[in-house]
Amino acid sequence: MEAPIFLIDGGREINIERPGSLLHPSSGFTEMVGRSFEMESLYRFCTSNDHFGWLAMFGNGGVGKTRLSLELARKLSQKGWLAGFVPGDALDNWFYSPSFKSWSPSANTLMIIDNAARKSEILTKLLVHFATQNPPFKFRVRVILIERRAAVEAGWLGELLSGVEEEHWHSVHRSMDVPLRLGFPGRDNPEGTMVSIVKAAMGGWSKLTGKQPPELPQMNREALSSLRLNTDLNPVFLQLAALKACESGSATNITDWPKGQLLHWAVNRERTFIRAHCPKSSDSILVERAAAIIAFTGARAAADNNFSELIKKDALLMGASENSVENTLAGLSLVAGKTGEGGRTIFVPIAHDLVNGAFGVIVLGEYRDVMEKTLSATINFDPEPVWLSLIRTTGDLSGVDGFATVKDWLDLVLAERPVDELIRVSRYTSMKNSNLAAFGVALHETMVIKLPQSPSYAPVRADTMNRLSVANFELGAINAALEIAKRAVEAYEKLAQENPAYRARLANCLNNMAAFYAISGKPIDAARAETRVVEIRRELLKGEDSGQMRAELAGAWTNLAASFIRAGYYERAMEASANGLDLWEKLARSSPQAFIPGFAQCLLNSSIAHFRLGRLDEATRLCDRATGFFRDLAERNPDAFDSELGAALSNMAGYLGLAGKRQKSLAAAEEAANIYERLSLRNPETFAEDLALSQNNLAAELIRSGQLQRAEKAARKSVEIYAKLMSGMRMRFASPYAVALSNLAIASNKRISPDQALSSAQKSAEIHEQLASVRPDGYADRNAAVKISLARVMSDVGMAQKALPIAAAAIAAYEKLVQEKPGLFELDLACALGQAAEAHRAAGEIDDARNHYRRALDLLKIPMEKNPECAIPVLATLASAYMKICKDTATAPATDILLYYEKVLSFLLKAQKGK
Repeated sequence: MEAPIFLIDGGREINIERPGSLLHPSSGFTEMVGRSFEMESLYRFCTSNDHFGWLAMFGNGGVGKTRLSLELARKLSQKGWLAGFVPGDALDNWFYSPSFKSWSPSANTLMIIDNAARKSEILTKLLVHFATQNPPFKFRVRVILIERRAAVEAGWLGELLSGVEEEHWHSVHRSMDVPLRLGFPGRDNPEGTMVSIVKAAMGGWSKLTGKQPPELPQMNREALSSLRLNTDLNPVFLQLAALKACESGSATNITDWPKGQLLHWAVNRERTFIRAHCPKSSDSILVERAAAIIAFTGARAAADNNFSELIKKDALLMGASENSVENTLAGLSLVAGKTGEGGRTIFVPIAHDLVNGAFGVIVLGEYRDVMEKTLSATINFDPEPVWLSLIRTTGDLSGVDGFATVKDWLDLVLAERPVDELIRVSRYTSMKNSNLAAFGVALHETMVIKLPQSPSYAPVRADTMNRLSVANFELGAINAALEIAKRAVEAYEKLAQENPAYRARLANCLNNMAAFYAISGKPIDAARAETRVVEIRRELLKGEDSGQMRAELAGAWTNLAASFIRAGYYERAMEASANGLDLWEKLARSSPQAFIPGFAQCLLNSSIAHFRLGRLDEATRLCDRATGFFRDLAERNPDAFDSELGAALSNMAGYLGLAGKRQKSLAAAEEAANIYERLSLRNPETFAEDLALSQNNLAAELIRSGQLQRAEKAARKSVEIYAKLMSGMRMRFASPYAVALSNLAIASNKRISPDQALSSAQKSAEIHEQLASVRPDGYADRNAAVKISLARVMSDVGMAQKALPIAAAAIAAYEKLVQEKPGLFELDLACALGQAAEAHRAAGEIDDARNHYRRALDLLKIPMEKNPECAIPVLATLASAYMKICKDTATAPATDILLYYEKVLSFLLKAQKGK
């Protein structure tokens, strides 16, 4: 028996009047643009030497997942592969057939499975079967799973992986490639790719109609920015814009049409077609509504009596007679009918998912008074596929202008649905999906009310509250998310006491609560919750030493290290990350594609902890290793790992800068800033925080290199972004906002903008003073740092006398830190003494200035011995200033200190030559 693989092309009808038919991936309406990188990556995946491999490919609706997969299948087919799509019903029939177990491919085989979320259970069994094949197949077998979203720790992919039994766990993970996140096409030249897609669509229209397309307006920077903003760089919306321009005969306003307007235009074109081809005996409104119902039921046989009853119910709700149903079905067969096997007529939806979903929403939403009853009847007809279609459409259209209906249209039917059905629907709704957050809140709030109070439903109630907390978080309601998460944790604590089998779910819920604590600016509470997660995961591992348990414990150690870093407990963070690294490295050696991302993140956390403890060399080594891993991952899968690479580069820039390697540090900071600039163009809200941080880091490195004009520009951009973020979550962004203000103050031209420099420095100091009053342990060092920066700025703008007590307070704070944590803050104290010396000199107190330099040089001996790379740049600055002030005042310098450093530098130079 051959595998049920099909190439979806050939016989599909293309109709210039119907945008959905043109946009279908198999139409061949335009060539694929801007996907050479992804095509090469997938081709390498398929043609590697492994006998079996699989991956999940995910991305927003319309981004081109199906089209890319189809082109890959065509390319492989030309090379002798059996490659194509496996429909869901065909997959079930094949897998459960008697001949499946003995099946062996007769050629290299690629199976593409769309809408994978609804098939996770059977896909687990399929992947286990292929991954554990012994002896291996003679030919290669590859499986690509397509969905809107995919995460190994949550949702359908997480459930798929967690469903793999321990004996097969390593085989499935070893054969898994890193999930491929498909973002916008042409990542290296997004604006040029946008224009290419528009031109290709216009060319396709011209070829079909024989007409000349309208000329594009001049695509200057402003026009390109508008086009990008309105289409979100999505190929479907770019093609719709081109088609609308061609049909209207003018492209003058092509850059100004938002997504909602383009979808409404496409739906109106589909409706015009239906009305034009609807027979006079049929009511065109009822035929349109029948086509809208098919949008959510999927294809249905014309002879399906249950479907006929559904259409009848809708007609009666609209006030039509029972006799109109036959005419409605006759009209539907003309506008949506297709001849299937055996000559049967099948009613098929509009060809493209986005246009199809928009059609269903617009048509059914026009009659709000009957919409709820029609939706209920449609769900009753076939609950599982209809719910999945409705949820998919809601996710696609939430937030799109002109589709306010989808914000609450499913809420209307929730109260009437059986609770067990809602439990299944909850599983379809991804735990982390901002587009479905509003529906997720309504769904799970309804479930909390409807769930019976009986003990048998207690686990469902706990899970429901956990999911409700995540939905609130995705909606931006952080406080509500945290409070609900606490209730969920309490529920799972009780369940776990009665039945230890619930400890794993308790750990998952605690992990969510920890994340909400961290975002709420409560890192100590977050660390406490993550500590409990680690304790549970360690207990579970003792009871069941499995790959899944080891991976979950490794992730828990990684999260705990991050929490300790936020809380300022760097020793504990280093210990936690070390435990995580030990587990991750073993996992990554056995299954690199599955576990390298987690290993790299743990390396990055460990590097931060080492840095905070003054171990710059080790921090740099660990960060360099993490950066290497993330660079490899980003090169293969940029849309998924560019952000992680940017974070690693930002840290690397700071370490290299402190080590005096200014050229390398600036290059790393610039690369990180460029990455987040690119990412923020695609999704400004998601990457605003990262962009602000990268600009702040860039400003710091530019200050180190003396490029103050560029530094001021970067710092100002960072300050502006943080100021907006502060309006929503004040505590979370207070510290980085204050650091950005401090950098802006230092970089500002004191002669041209003294007020800007002073006000920024003062505001930074005020914020850090408030933070330090709340959490002295966490902000003592930063509070001291911004105080000395304020003193420096005040000296530069002619307020040296007022700067002196502030500098003294900073020095006192650093002295206390040196006493409490010897070996960590001596370099900072030496720098602060140098800054104070400048303030004393500006105030005319020369003796005090000279004494501060003298003391700073004496103190610098400790960091000079521990980490000369960091200390040498500071030594050069302090020694030069000290010698100059001695010369200016005709005072003999302290020869004992200068001779000491001469010997040390001579020794280091000889050691360097020896290497």
